[in-house]
Amino acid sequence: MQTARGTRDFLPEEMRKRNYVLNIIKNIFEKWGFEPMETPALEEWETLSKKGEGVKDEIYYFKDKGNRELGLRFDLTVPTARVVASTNIPKPFRRYQIGYVWRYDKPSKGRYREFMQTDIDIIGVKESTADAEVIACACNVFEELGIEFKVKLNNRKIIEAAAKEFSIPKDKINDVFRSIDKLDKMGEETVRKELGQIMDKDKTEKILKFIKMPVEKAEKIVSNQLGKEGFDELKIIMKELKFYGYEKKVNIDLSLVRGLDYYTGPVFEFFSDNKEIGNLSIAGGGRYDNLLKTFGRDDAATGIGLGFERIIDILKIDMPLKLIMIIAIDEKFRQDAIEISMLLRKNKINCVVECGRISKQLSYAGNKKIPYVMILGEKELKNDCVKLRDMKTGIEKDVKLDSIVNEMKKILITKTSIS
Repeated sequence: MQTARGTRDFLPEEMRKRNYVLNIIKNIFEKWGFEPMETPALEEWETLSKKGEGVKDEIYYFKDKGNRELGLRFDLTVPTARVVASTNIPKPFRRYQIGYVWRYDKPSKGRYREFMQTDIDIIGVKESTADAEVIACACNVFEELGIEFKVKLNNRKIIEAAAKEFSIPKDKINDVFRSIDKLDKMGEETVRKELGQIMDKDKTEKILKFIKMPVEKAEKIVSNQLGKEGFDELKIIMKELKFYGYEKKVNIDLSLVRGLDYYTGPVFEFFSDNKEIGNLSIAGGGRYDNLLKTFGRDDAATGIGLGFERIIDILKIDMPLKLIMIIAIDEKFRQDAIEISMLLRKNKINCVVECGRISKQLSYAGNKKIPYVMILGEKELKNDCVKLRDMKTGIEKDVKLDSIVNEMKKILITKTSIS
């Protein structure tokens, strides 16, 4: 009677919190002009393999009864690239997608095999203004959620240019990226040892020294065309973020590379900025202009994914049940209770009808944390009213049937107790 390893059940109280956060994220995405899209959970292995080397070990891969190679999607970016490459969607295409993905990782605290992703992407804009736009939109989401955050920004072109300056072989650069990406998790000594297996000690020390440099100094060292391009793109992004009002949230960090092979330019990562929580990664993304080329389409693309599960863990909010319980104290009053419930529902007030012994129903409402109950019996019907009870304070009052909708709207909107 257990869930599969790395998966979870979400009971109603947790789902209310998740839906609340999802609605905020969705509303912000749409305010910024991003349109919804969905793709299948199952993808052809050929599609998933576009991510890069080693992906088969990281995903749920299998063959179906027709011996076709399939897998569960591990992110929402690769399926999006497939959709764009196979359709004639007008550009620029701003899309958001919210859905579950699956990765065959080792489960640990805050790390699951099935988890929710919330992504935005802009496809068809090669200028760095698009990178700034997705960063700013994500800033707006965390601002709305009340999460303190900071952003690290870099450009992989700069590290690639540095590798060229230090004579690091081109076929080793992605290995260098993957090692540098482990700095925060594994520490410098571990990364130094790993880099030492890729290249000699001199090159290892040069690249480690470079990624810790101030931007102004690094810009003088990397003077080739690729490096100039990388720094110019960062300047454009920072200028744009100033227009949006978020430039003070963003710092350029040359050690940020992000591990996915398909990133080609600016990369960015959001971290929580709260002493109680610690320095947790809560969002990340970057430019991936070459991914669509693997599908036969030459389109610029950039995007970001918000760490939804981390956001849920960080947010300390209690989402009360927004529900009215109507109690008919005898079966003969059930029809009247249902008629009242339908009136409330037509006015967008959530409610449920129960029938039976009052003490039992009140106990049930208390256990479910239902905030208000309406009690309906012979006395109430005779007086054309219901008895409204605030379950938190225990205060009760009679409310006339013809004013019940206005009374409930007033209480629910102002979130005040019954007086």
